[in-house]
Amino acid sequence: MLDSSNSWTVVDGEVDKYFSLGASDWFRQRVLAFDFWTAYSPTWNEKSNGDIDNGAPSFAGATLGGLWRLRGYPTNRFSDKAAIY
Repeated sequence: MLDSSNSWTVVDGEVDKYFSLGASDWFRQRVLAFDFWTAYSPTWNEKSNGDIDNGAPSFAGATLGGLWRLRGYPTNRFSDKAAIY
């Protein structure tokens, strides 16, 4: 599983933006938060038989699930060439 000697590449990026909504009668601070994350593996090559060459390992590639993204799913539940969250 982790013995691949093939090279792979993953490009990812994340943007966070927070908007203060000010105080209210019930709360000292109200915030509206936005987060955007994407990842892409340009070296991912799927063969006609379904095998994948130069794909990133699940712990480093475009994966969803686990502690940081889609917490309701197990770690690295979804792993593919690209992901948007």
